Amino acid sequence: MSKIRQRYDDEFRKNAVKLSYVTTKPIKEFCADLGIH
Repeated sequence: MSKIRQRYDDEFRKNAVKLSYVTTKPIKEFCADLGIH
């Protein structure tokens, strides 16, 4: 059985990358906060 992949728009992706550079949280926690993993 395959999963349906979530699609994210370009603005969300750009903001997520910017935030990833300034966050002090571990990546796993950061991704969970954004709901991307």
